[in-house]
Amino acid sequence: MKIQLEKQGRYVGQTEMELYSLVKASHAAIKQPPTPEEAARARNRLRQRMYLSQAGVDVSNLSESDFDLKLADVKSEQSRRRDEEDRQAKSLQWRNLCETRFAQAGCPARHVGNLDSLKSDVRWTEKLNLLDEQSDYKKGFIVGLIGPRGTGKTELAVALIHRVCGRGHWSRYVKVADLFREIRATYSNSNMSEESAMRKFTNPVLLVIDEMHEK
Repeated sequence: MKIQLEKQGRYVGQTEMELYSLVKASHAAIKQPPTPEEAARARNRLRQRMYLSQAGVDVSNLSESDFDLKLADVKSEQSRRRDEEDRQAKSLQWRNLCETRFAQAGCPARHVGNLDSLKSDVRWTEKLNLLDEQSDYKKGFIVGLIGPRGTGKTELAVALIHRVCGRGHWSRYVKVADLFREIRATYSNSNMSEESAMRKFTNPVLLVIDEMHEK
């Protein structure tokens, strides 16, 4: 069987087997398997297309340069979102820690409830700032708040505890009668020492002892 091929303006006779061999060789040359580097690039590109598709980007009509620009934009935006989520998570974790320490300080509920309303009092805030600035939390200090009943001594002390707890430190509020009661309880309890009872009051950064005038 003869097959006519047109080549350079003239017909060249080829047998069917010769033509089959020619086509097979050409096909094999075109379909050579990719190199490892080419295969890796192709897999990476496929992952990038899936990544953009999951982000809601239509990649069907993007040129190679536009594809790379869009990929960089999406990665940058998602990185920014992750950073913001991490910041918010850490902020929430810190706020929960501070609130927990303030709740465990033992402050009277009625004074805790007044904290927000007192923030608008400029003179009261100035006194709180002065007390905070003059207090040496590292070396230790003793401050006595003196005045008639109802002048805001306990509220000022509770506000200072709230501020110190807001920095992540332990604080403690106790009435003097309760302090002595806890210490005296160790005298009849062999499982508790006076030292361990005192440790609850010496470990906090700030200790407020209220009602010192009570007998």
